[in-house]
Amino acid sequence: MPVRWSSKRPFGLVAPFIAVLALQASIATLSVEVMSSVRAYVAGESIWSRAQKDAVYALTLYLQSGDQSFYERYRNAMAVPLGDQMARVALQQPSPDLERAKTGFLQGRNDPEDVPGLIWLFRYFNRISYLRAAIEQWEATDFTLLQLAVFGEAVQSEVRGGLMNDPPRIQFLSAVLNDLDDRLSVRANAFSTVLGEGSRAIKSILLLLNVGAASLLLVLVVWHTRRLLAQREAFETALNAETGRLAWQASHDPLTKLANRTVLARCLDAALAGISDGRSAALHLIDLDRFKDVNDSLGHQAGDQLLKAAAHRLTQLVKPADTVARMGGDEFAIVQPDLTGPAEAAALASRIVDEFNKPFDIEGVSVFVGATVGIATAPADGMLAEELTCNADLALYWAKNEGRATHRFFETERRTKAQQRHALQSELRQAVRNDEFELYYQPVVKIDSGEKYAMEALVRWRHPSRGLITPDRFIPIAEETGLIRELGLMVLRRACADAVLWPASVKVAVNLSPVQFRDADLAQRTIQILAETGLAPERLELEITESVLLHRKEENLALLRQLQQAGIRIALDDFGTGYASLSYLRAFPVDKIKIDRSFVSDMSDSDECAAIVCAIANLGRSLSINTTAEGVETEEQLALVKAAGCNLAQGYLFGRPVPLRDVDFGRAVLARSAEVLEDLTATDLMLVRASFSKLAARQDLAANAFYERLFAMAPELRRLFPADLEAQKSKLMATLATGVGKLHDLPGLTPMLKELGARHAGYGARSEHYALVNDAALWMLERCLDRELDAATLRAWKKVLHQISAIMQSGAMDAVGRARNVA
Repeated sequence: MPVRWSSKRPFGLVAPFIAVLALQASIATLSVEVMSSVRAYVAGESIWSRAQKDAVYALTLYLQSGDQSFYERYRNAMAVPLGDQMARVALQQPSPDLERAKTGFLQGRNDPEDVPGLIWLFRYFNRISYLRAAIEQWEATDFTLLQLAVFGEAVQSEVRGGLMNDPPRIQFLSAVLNDLDDRLSVRANAFSTVLGEGSRAIKSILLLLNVGAASLLLVLVVWHTRRLLAQREAFETALNAETGRLAWQASHDPLTKLANRTVLARCLDAALAGISDGRSAALHLIDLDRFKDVNDSLGHQAGDQLLKAAAHRLTQLVKPADTVARMGGDEFAIVQPDLTGPAEAAALASRIVDEFNKPFDIEGVSVFVGATVGIATAPADGMLAEELTCNADLALYWAKNEGRATHRFFETERRTKAQQRHALQSELRQAVRNDEFELYYQPVVKIDSGEKYAMEALVRWRHPSRGLITPDRFIPIAEETGLIRELGLMVLRRACADAVLWPASVKVAVNLSPVQFRDADLAQRTIQILAETGLAPERLELEITESVLLHRKEENLALLRQLQQAGIRIALDDFGTGYASLSYLRAFPVDKIKIDRSFVSDMSDSDECAAIVCAIANLGRSLSINTTAEGVETEEQLALVKAAGCNLAQGYLFGRPVPLRDVDFGRAVLARSAEVLEDLTATDLMLVRASFSKLAARQDLAANAFYERLFAMAPELRRLFPADLEAQKSKLMATLATGVGKLHDLPGLTPMLKELGARHAGYGARSEHYALVNDAALWMLERCLDRELDAATLRAWKKVLHQISAIMQSGAMDAVGRARNVA
């Protein structure tokens, strides 16, 4: 039977290539897997080593400062090597616990994609000499790591026991800690060295295998070249491939492999053309929020990796019909066709924001960037691609201005407001040239005497057609455009000229914008204005915000020192609302701090705000700095800030901003609002509220202590209460909370207390029982607060309990009288 070479020849030609390629693919796959796993172990050692160093460093800081945050940092760092140790132990068991090993490697901050390779290499290659030697070095760290963990707990115990007062002991413990660090570092280096030697040996073996396979393939290629394909077929194949590559390059971004602007435009046109009744389409423009920070800190290579990772996340979030494109730089776009409504677009944008709030792992570093999304929908926002793109870009701009890491839809009203803002900007330039501004003045008073301490200059714009415009509408525009420089000097010159005619004891306060600090000659120009107007430097107070010290720190500090050296006083405005106010005071000793009005307005309702105001006032006293409470509008607020220790106040209670002609330099009349609650002072109220917030956190202990004391003093009272006291305990703490919360409004609290007293009278309570109840309450405070209950707080509680019991007894007497009348 004749052989049919025509049918078997193609297979005979291709089969050797397939075999060699399969062999080479297997070798390559094994090579990649082995080297990737070895690399993962080397990377894991690097992470472990850094974590160990961070743990030692954090424990050293904790040892030297006693700051608990450093101990928490130490514990977090220790979790990394302990996680790797847990994974190794799980894999060394007779029946390896793979889930526990995975959990351990993840705790050790290994890349989740590397974990399978780590487990695979350990399980199947652990008997190879190099890996065995590395594991032995790893195992050798167990005892030292345990010592470090035990040592950390011992340090915490000693710090809590007063270690900070024993420098020799701290020095000794630091030496022990350094020794542990050195021993761990030696083992880590040995582990890395052994793995490096192993990887090089394996690399050589795998290289030989690959070279052999490649050589065999080369022989086959040379042997069969003339028999594979005709030259024409090869040429046509290459030409087609090149044509396809060029076509792909023309339509895709080479870095991220996403569609480019050209494809996006085609897809957007197709989506707009395909809109039918009741359907819509959406265009998303996405901007990475902190991409420049990554480029600047980690380099452009890391930036490219971040862009590719961002592209991958976006493609995972969209549907097959959607188009994801890179617009350029760090900006992406998505076209959503055939939507039922804006809700689908909002859902996708929310998913994008949430996903990009998660960290990216770039070169072993967790990078947080975030994403901001602007959305325009068709047909609502336009049916032309150019119009829709422009509107989506406006929406993106608005979203960025509102804090980033969010999404916004295009709104016609916003565009109108933007146009109005642009018009106002043009008019503002004309207003500066025409000097259309007026100064209003608001007094700052001395709390103790009511005397005027200063007048703060506040600028108003007298618009020819719009009338008087407040600064919140035009100052931000002036700062954006740089007009604030000229306007600020105009305000400063006029305020100094006005203040020259005032009483010598009254200062003038002028706000400086952070933008003005960009002028290196700000100090010289200010001093020149003082010389021209004749105002004494010590009568000028310049108010700055924390942002002045946040940006261009060294340059701005130098300007402030020049101003202060000239005799001008510096005040830190809106204190407590910024980033790190205490560090600013250390960097630059200001003459006055102004407590932000948000804390003052909430003092009567918020223990936290009251505590903040007290803390700032105490800080001012300790640093010999005047403290001004802003936004004082009621007599109660005045009493509270006075009790807190503020020496200056400003707000509508003393006067609203008025033109120069209406300024009054007379003494302010301060009501004795601290006596509104008879013998209870504002300080008493703050002390009682602050201590009760601590008591409420221990309410079970407090209620138990109260009834234990009450029944011990008067066993006969036990019959007046139910057998199960749990509900009664909750009622006790709730009643106390209500009373303490309303002490500032005693008239409003009185009816409730009288009704409670009447109810108790109906249960058989007598007047002598109130003294026992007060005694039990004080016992409860002493038991639960211990050293936190100082003498002043105890006196305040005695006043409160006396007043509450008096009102309740009054209600009881009224109830008894009504009962007798009925009888």
